[in-house]
Amino acid sequence: MASCCDPNGLTGMFDEKHARSKARRYRRDGLDAEARRIVEFLDERIAGRTVLEVGGGVGAIQLELLRRGASNAENVEISPGYEAVALDLATERGVADRIVRRVADFAVDNASASAADIVVLNRVVCCYPDMPALVGPAARLTNRWLVLTFPADRWWVRAGFRTVSAVQALLRSRFRVFFHEPRAIVAAATAAGLRPLATHRGLVWQLEPGGIARLTLARPDVKNAFDAQLIADLTRAVGEIDRDARAVILASEGDAFCAGADVAWMRSMADRSRDENAADSRALAAMYRVLYELPMPLVARVQGAAIGGGAGLVAVADIAVASTAAFFAFAEVRVGILPAVVSPYVVRKVGAARATALFVTGARIDATRAHEIGLVERLAEPAELDAAVGRVVAAILEGSPAAVKAAKRLVREVEGRPPAEVADLTVSRIADIRVSGEGQEGLRAFLEKRKPRW
Repeated sequence: MASCCDPNGLTGMFDEKHARSKARRYRRDGLDAEARRIVEFLDERIAGRTVLEVGGGVGAIQLELLRRGASNAENVEISPGYEAVALDLATERGVADRIVRRVADFAVDNASASAADIVVLNRVVCCYPDMPALVGPAARLTNRWLVLTFPADRWWVRAGFRTVSAVQALLRSRFRVFFHEPRAIVAAATAAGLRPLATHRGLVWQLEPGGIARLTLARPDVKNAFDAQLIADLTRAVGEIDRDARAVILASEGDAFCAGADVAWMRSMADRSRDENAADSRALAAMYRVLYELPMPLVARVQGAAIGGGAGLVAVADIAVASTAAFFAFAEVRVGILPAVVSPYVVRKVGAARATALFVTGARIDATRAHEIGLVERLAEPAELDAAVGRVVAAILEGSPAAVKAAKRLVREVEGRPPAEVADLTVSRIADIRVSGEGQEGLRAFLEKRKPRW
């Protein structure tokens, strides 16, 4: 059977007593952290959308999405133990008529499930040995967004799964949990034609209306500090951005933008060889390079502290918009190391003299000073930060998509070269863009006093 165990096994594990406990906790505390993140991710997208959740339990996520504007929801649950409790909750919230609940093993019986704008599988994948049989149909029923949560690939996670299953076996329970590699889970979804928009741990990656991609560092518990996994996730996410995207926003959760390197990660690197440290640094350098080489503008939203490598992210951005509460420091020398990997981007942004002062002192500077030296392009009061970022993005969207990217590329091509050396290049660039489709449309729109149709 495709499910984690037979229905009787699930009934024993996820029975009505378990459901009532979950409902009490939801009434008292609201959503747990993982479910809250899912709802917050979908918040601005939910109005008028349909929802399908597989293994939604008492339906807490569905209730919150309906409250925030979803049109209706469907839940497919293998255990009947949740049904009466879920109905009570939906009735309390006045949305029972907008939720359809089915008792079925979705992995083997999904033909009756309806396609939906949003499909959610929260903490369900680990209950199925045949993961593609669960994720594949869910992806095929997704009209807009498939939201999956699953454990990170860590040795202690794998060990924990083995322990849980061993304990269940000792208790003579048929319930088991199964670890699946995150790459395999994503591959099962992409095989159905979806594109990755988010990673569950450390980074949120999404595509917004207007062709704006948003990368959000999501480790607020450690001030969004880097570790090897986040570096790999961010590098991969940048590579997956559609080249037709108009702009990329780099943001983070919590009160800090990015505190640089994670302390635990730094501690682990201290015990490694020079070759291992060099490999680690190459991965970090590759992350900055792919950000720098994005063809479209990269806009950093800086709400708080940007330290070390975090300040390097600000430097690599084409436009950094910072809260007046933010502060910045390249403090590496104070712990006996160097801001080496970020140095090309910092020197390019603020100049050699100011970079030297920042690097050798490790001193903290406030947002006003960062703006004065050019590390930050615009400042905003904390409450106005998102609006300020929105104005920058709106200005980018006013321009021709091709011309905006060409303008960014042009700066890189002429930077540091004398005018005589780049004269032919600049003539060629303007001639090419004038006769392009967007160039012709822009000129016609200007002459006809209308908005161009990009």
